[in-house]
Amino acid sequence: MKNAFIYYWAGYFVDLVVPCQTVCGEVTRLYLVHRETNGNYGSIAAGGVANRIVAYMIVVAGLYTSAILLYTQSKVPTIISSVFIFVLAGASIYLVLLLYLAFSKQAAGTLTSLGLKLRRILRPKKYQSSELSAETKESLAAFYQGFKAFRENPKYLVKPFVFLTLSFLLSLSAYV
Repeated sequence: MKNAFIYYWAGYFVDLVVPCQTVCGEVTRLYLVHRETNGNYGSIAAGGVANRIVAYMIVVAGLYTSAILLYTQSKVPTIISSVFIFVLAGASIYLVLLLYLAFSKQAAGTLTSLGLKLRRILRPKKYQSSELSAETKESLAAFYQGFKAFRENPKYLVKPFVFLTLSFLLSLSAYV
């Protein structure tokens, strides 16, 4: 429990220092957990993505609720409305991509292949092959298997969902 607390705060610190909005913090936590457990990156990443899914479900629900309240209560200027709809669409698309990643067996492999092709385009002399290594294929299989528990028993996500909702509401109440 002590290490989990330290890893959370180390990731949070990295999020505050490096401007890449939660991605760097998640990568930091992934690295620290892997270093301690020597576990497979795929199964560790599945836990991080499950955390993102729960958090973004709450964020998107909050955005839709605020959109309904905002548009029913007052006249919103066009520029604010356009920006808000753009943010709402982006958050929704991101949530759909995370759900696709969690529930589709070939999604992680497809995204990894696209990343390797992009890497080969950007640095063609250094990275000649776009083939997945055996270690990468093993990690992708472990990534998909890491979601098996959540797919078969979604009740495992109820407690994190309740706690993250409570956290979201408490942080929102600070502004009110």
